[in-house]
This record gives sequence, C-alpha cells and structure tokens, in this order.
Amino acid sequence: MTKSKSGRRESNARRHATRCRAGRFIPGWNVIAQALINRYARAFIRAALSRHYDYAMIRRATGIPFDRGAYEACDFDPQTLARLSRETKLLMQDEFCGLTASRCKIGAFALMCELIIVSDTLEDALHKAFRFYAILSDDLGFELRVGAQTASVHMSLADPAADPDNFLCEWWFLNWRAIASWVIGEEIAFDAVAFPHNPAVPFAEYAQVFSKHCKFAQPGASFTFDRRHLAKRIIRNGDDLRAFTASQSIDLVSIPGLGQSLKNRVKLLLQSHFFDTQQFLSMENVAEQHHMSSQTLRRHLQDEGVSYRSIKEEIRREVVMKWLGNAQISISEISRMGGFAEPNGLTRAVKSWIGLSPKAYRDSIIQGGRSSSGAVVER
Repeated sequence: MTKSKSGRRESNARRHATRCRAGRFIPGWNVIAQALINRYARAFIRAALSRHYDYAMIRRATGIPFDRGAYEACDFDPQTLARLSRETKLLMQDEFCGLTASRCKIGAFALMCELIIVSDTLEDALHKAFRFYAILSDDLGFELRVGAQTASVHMSLADPAADPDNFLCEWWFLNWRAIASWVIGEEIAFDAVAFPHNPAVPFAEYAQVFSKHCKFAQPGASFTFDRRHLAKRIIRNGDDLRAFTASQSIDLVSIPGLGQSLKNRVKLLLQSHFFDTQQFLSMENVAEQHHMSSQTLRRHLQDEGVSYRSIKEEIRREVVMKWLGNAQISISEISRMGGFAEPNGLTRAVKSWIGLSPKAYRDSIIQGGRSSSGAVVER
C-alpha cells in the first residue's frame, strides 16, 4: 500500500530525528561558530562594496581567494576574518567600517587601548574608553551601568539604517569582552545579551560565542556581566598590548593570552559525549578526566559562577535551538525530543531564552538564509 504524502513526511521526520538523536545531525559541529565567522567576514566585504570599492580591489587588499560570485557561499577561517577586519578598515581608512556617517581614523582603537592600560581597575578603564569614543564620534556610543550584582554595557547607534547587516553591535560587544578580559587577565563571561535585531545565524552559534541568554528584537543593545570584575586590577603593559593587537587570527570564543576556562573544557567534553550517545557523563567521570575529585571540580566550577547541572542544561538548550534551525524537523517533534510535556512548554521556554517564539525564530533563520544567498548590491 502506497503511503500518503503526509505519511511520508512524518516518516522522514522520524528518520531525521533518529539521526539527530544518534548525534549525526550537525555536520561540522566542532567548527566553532563557522556561521558567525562567515557572517562577519561577509559584512566586512559588503561594507567595502557599499563604499563603492571594487571587488577586485578588496580581493587584492585582503588576499581572499574567492571570486565575486563565490564569497557568499564559501566558508572563511579565523585567519581570513582577521585579515578582512584589518585590511578593509585600512582600505576605507575607517575603523567603523564605513557603517557610520563619519569615519573613525585608523589608530583610534590602538590609542584607546594605550589609554586604558594605565588605569587602576577595569571600571576605570571602561569609563575612560567610553569617554574616549564619546569625544571621538557622535555616531556610536557606549555606556557602563553598574547594578547590585551585575554591570552592563549599552551601545547606541545614531543611524542604525547605515548598518544593514546589524554588524557593529555584535562586533563591538565581542571587542569589549575581549579587551576587558585581556586587561585583567581573566575571562569575563556574558551573563546576558540583548540585540535589537533578529538572529542572523542559528541560535546555537550565538550561545557558543555570546551567551545562552541572548535575546533578540529587544528595545536596545546591551550585555551584562558579573560586576565583581570591575574591581579587578589592570595587569597589562605596552609590550603586552603590542602582542595583543598583532594577533593574526580572530577566535570568537577564546580570549588571546588567556587559557580556556574550566567551564568551557567541561562543556566541550560533555557536548561531544552527548552528541554521540544522547547521555551525559557523570560528574565523577568528568572529574577523573580532569585529574581531580568531583568535590574539587564542583568547587572550581562554583568559582567560575556555574554548576555541572547548569552546563548540562546549556547543552540541552543549544541542541533544541539547533533543531529549530532545521525546517525538516517539526516543532512538535522538537518539543517531544526536548522533553517538554506539551508544545506550549517549548514555546514558553524558547520565548524566555531568546524573546521569540519557535516559529518566529525558525522563520527569521530561513529568511536570513535566503537573504545571504542573494547577490550583493553596491550602494
């Protein structure tokens, strides 16, 4: 008897779900934030094109290997991203990448770094850095707000329409996290991030690079972090700064000059095992692989502000969001696989995670994929 179309679709969905549960649903999962690397690399190229620089000139300046018609479909690596960041800014003579009304002269960021490393604490350094940019430009601004438990950095753009890819907000948040972590010699985690735009790549990559607490379509752009970092002393000097700014690669996850946190090492271990088996390693197994007792592991994770349980939940959340990015898996099936008693439970959870419903998130990812595959129009 021939199956109906709806029956075949359900059968396909079940087979796909089985592959998902077997850990084979994410080709290239171990490539850290590939879609975000591609997004930022292409944003630099589009910015130069929008300023009427010929693509051949951009290609010569940056050394990218792709023809004009191919760069939107090809993957970039961290070294090429770093080269695009450096060379397109030099080409345009603009550290704001041509995405603001007025240019920011080359050398402004380096000068800002020179000024803040002579500060006493991170709080002093951030206030000084934000005053520097307030004097330098009216096109974008940063503000540090300090609360009882957390601190937050807020960013404003005078003309958001000048940045059609919503690039500056994401890029500057990564810059501020990197420089703030580096000057105190300690990794600063994003507690939460608010973006005024919709997600441009699957949520799992935003969770990897920014925070599992990313929300989109918010009234303003901001990120929060533990305020205790603000009292940390600045430990860097001019020699350190030259090495920091000379990096030939951009790692969207790790901070140059800092070792990877225990939390991230544990997460990678749990993640790999979970994708293979759909089971989590016990805390005792994880501790043994890190050559410590489970009590010591628990204490060190607490020192970083996380727990073994919270890391597991973070991985579950990323997996659910990754499934939502795949239109072949129905939302009801994702709800069931994610352990929700009813679809409304998934809806409430996703809204609390990112500020969008599962359908709205899936639609934005699909629409973003269509947009990124189109031709670039020089403005």
